[in-house]
Amino acid sequence: YLELGGIGNTSLAASGNIRGLPDGKKAYYDLAVARLTTSRADLLRIIPAKSLPQNIRIPDRIAANGKFTGRVNRFQVNLHVRTSSGNADLAGSLDLARKTYNLTASTQSADLGYILKQDSLLGKVTLYATAAGSGFDPKKMNSVFHLNLEEGEFKSYRYKGLVLEADLHNGSGKIVSSLHDPNLTYELTGEGSFTEKYPAAKIALQLDTLNLLALHLLKDTLQMHFQLDADFPSTDPDALQGKLTIQDIAFSNAGDKLHTDTIRLS
Repeated sequence: YLELGGIGNTSLAASGNIRGLPDGKKAYYDLAVARLTTSRADLLRIIPAKSLPQNIRIPDRIAANGKFTGRVNRFQVNLHVRTSSGNADLAGSLDLARKTYNLTASTQSADLGYILKQDSLLGKVTLYATAAGSGFDPKKMNSVFHLNLEEGEFKSYRYKGLVLEADLHNGSGKIVSSLHDPNLTYELTGEGSFTEKYPAAKIALQLDTLNLLALHLLKDTLQMHFQLDADFPSTDPDALQGKLTIQDIAFSNAGDKLHTDTIRLS
């Protein structure tokens, strides 16, 4: 059991054992951190000069607890981090040698704009995400991903309710996504194959609401609505194969409204 204190605002209470040192890569770790508290000022005293990326800002206060079991390339982790700029949790397992993973991550009001020094672009993010499967190459992956963005700020607009599901299997993939926000509402399904040089893609998108002014993406009051269906067995730009249909197209700008006929390309 190890307990440290007296270093500014930093304190540590941890227990466990390490076998196999001094080779840190091959050593086996069984560590439990009951309490770790520190501050931005303390960390800047410890971190070597110029080792911290210029685009990263450390939160003023940080507290963490959790458990780490395994080796650096194959481990199980359960980590909880609480900071003055939001919270984050990570749990699950990762095996880099076998390229397998089963991870769950979440954030609560994580201020990415502050942390990444992009205050005018990004804001606080609350999300829940999972990744389970094997492989890192899209052509060989057998994995399932889930993302639920409960709330996220972009250009001072707070998006709510983004859901994304992706399933990749030996070079083929499916994706389902939706967002039901007052100023951006859509339903998306897609399928693709990445085994060839140029992927095959099949997409169905129902865009019910897009208010670019409210989203702070344009200064004009442009709104639109449409339904898109695309099926391209090959996306080779020199020999494009497939068809595209856009229907129920509606535009609104400064009170002027336009509704067009169906557009078909093949």
